[in-house]
Amino acid sequence: MISKKRLSQIQIITGESSDKRTPYTIKPSNVRDDSVPAVVFDITEEKCGKRWQENDFLIIVCMADVRATLTLKAEFFTKDEVKFLISNTLVGGRRIACCFELKYLDSSRTFPRNLPGHLKSFAGGKPVSLDEIDRVRITVMNAPEFKSFYLYDVTVTDCLPNLNIDGEALVDKFGQWKCAEWKWKIKSEKELTEFLKSEYEWAKNHNRYKREDYDEYGGWTGKHFEKKGYFYRLHDGRRWWLVDPEGNAFFSNGICYGNRTGIYGVVDAMENLFEYLPAKDDPIFSCAWTTADTIPEFAKRNGVEAGKSKMMYNFARANMIRAFGADKWWNAWVTINTARMKQWGFNTISVGVNNYTDEDVTKYLRAAKIPYCITLKNFPKTEKLLFRDFPDVFSKEYENRCKIFCNQLKPFCDDPYFIGYFINNEPEWMFQKDVNVAERTLAMDEQTASKTELIHILKEKYHTVSEWNKAWNTEFEDFNKIVLTEKQISKLSETAKRDLRKMQDILREKYASVPSFYLSEIATHALNLGMRYSSVEEGDFAGSEQFDVFSFNCYSRAPENMFKTADAALEIPFMVGEWHIGSAESGLMSAALVNAVSQSERGKGCAEYLRTAFTDVNCIGVHYFELNDQPLLGRFDGENMQIGLIDVCNRPYSDCVEKIAEINQKMYEILDGTVVPEKIEWKYHYRY
Repeated sequence: MISKKRLSQIQIITGESSDKRTPYTIKPSNVRDDSVPAVVFDITEEKCGKRWQENDFLIIVCMADVRATLTLKAEFFTKDEVKFLISNTLVGGRRIACCFELKYLDSSRTFPRNLPGHLKSFAGGKPVSLDEIDRVRITVMNAPEFKSFYLYDVTVTDCLPNLNIDGEALVDKFGQWKCAEWKWKIKSEKELTEFLKSEYEWAKNHNRYKREDYDEYGGWTGKHFEKKGYFYRLHDGRRWWLVDPEGNAFFSNGICYGNRTGIYGVVDAMENLFEYLPAKDDPIFSCAWTTADTIPEFAKRNGVEAGKSKMMYNFARANMIRAFGADKWWNAWVTINTARMKQWGFNTISVGVNNYTDEDVTKYLRAAKIPYCITLKNFPKTEKLLFRDFPDVFSKEYENRCKIFCNQLKPFCDDPYFIGYFINNEPEWMFQKDVNVAERTLAMDEQTASKTELIHILKEKYHTVSEWNKAWNTEFEDFNKIVLTEKQISKLSETAKRDLRKMQDILREKYASVPSFYLSEIATHALNLGMRYSSVEEGDFAGSEQFDVFSFNCYSRAPENMFKTADAALEIPFMVGEWHIGSAESGLMSAALVNAVSQSERGKGCAEYLRTAFTDVNCIGVHYFELNDQPLLGRFDGENMQIGLIDVCNRPYSDCVEKIAEINQKMYEILDGTVVPEKIEWKYHYRY
């Protein structure tokens, strides 16, 4: 089924239509500030969503005249109320079929699957039926040097069109952006090889921490506690510390994926956008190729089968092979990388959930001899999920799967360099802050174990259905027949909302306690570092008593705000699992979640973030995300940000890392309170 929309019926809200022929050309608004979208138009076909099916695709065939990425947001309306949002970030300057998959209106996923030309996509809102939708608004967000938006076709179809992208190459043979110039850009294979070999020679003589009062773990001999032979936490009366195996004070200043050689990027249906790609069976570069099923997070979100034919290429690895050969590049990488980390003042490798199956993590860690944390993979799901990836936590199935899940910890338990483990990474249910998991559980048709438990709680509190209905403003005949509808949810009393918050806390506590119990039986000394939530707000700390350390990711210009929230809620220390600052001046299409105007200002911003962390007495670690820049045309889920401390050619952003290294050399004195550093001002850049 194909339902085409006549372009002449598109209603322009923001922007100026200059040509009603195909392509329909829309000039951006003259007001070009951060708050005003470039182009906005409505799709207002009569009975809109009532004619569409849940497995249909809304296709916007378009091209933006822009030297960057561009984001299209689709807002789904009922009358004048936005019910759901899907956003797609696209490669600029090329004709692309922008696809909004209508099945995601059920809110089952935070991140829709990656498609050719699509970079990071996002879905948000409570589940909504297509029958409710009467209007879709498409918003084209502002971007640097945005000149025109060309609209070729608007279609609703039950099958995907040809998504191949044509046009001149955007990526050179080293993985760099062909259309831009910058001072550290590699221009030839000779230049690349000479630089990497010089770095290797330097690294062989600098595989050590700069400070003489650091022990082999990166701990500080200037402050000593009981020696236990493994990492543990301790409060000295003033602040929380980690303590290393030698008994010395330790702060986990880490780099995420510090063990990984580059990041695999998407290739399929975009081959024309690459200047050069070796054959997949090339005897020299074959190890720079993989398929998406080898990436744990891709398989988790999309299934293993979906990734078996999806080709990925790693330019950073290929560049190391160019310099050192197929048999020597890995040893050179280990030598260069470990020396840099220590010289920059980092003392922890944070092994992420997406380490590829062809990366020998344990071999690297043994060679590097740097303390590390790991993020456990494949957090247990149950056949019936309560909301997004939140499992049926009161089920026997959840408990059994947790037992199996915990076994992956066994190879690390006796390693003195092993600090601890993150149980999970950015669970998707946490991204939707306005959705209560207990509410979604009571809205299910299925009688899950968790729903049975919540009903039991209601029976214990209210005893009779009539008392419960009176308190909640509902009209149910039987506790066991509860299926909350969206209409009923909108009319719930304040008492009901308080009950639901308490019941959500009970679900979260169970979510944390079951795997924590079985992990503690396997790893008696390693620290339980918690769930590594994507962010935290007041009320997000249920279950924290199960952990040794509470962890969350914090992408912010002002991290002290989230830190204060954690400080007020916790009786245990906290750790930041991910943070970063990028720069708009770099050679990538997309900047970071937090951006500076230059690499030098980026260094100042990073130093200020570290200063904030070092001075919070409850913070015992921050891990920078991540070592490498992301691929120009996107990793497995489309992310393509300038966030690395090194670029795709393994060249450090020296203007940035020098400032990081400078404050890292003062880290322990700041932590101990003997040095009080001044706040560092830096110039921020808006992220388009």
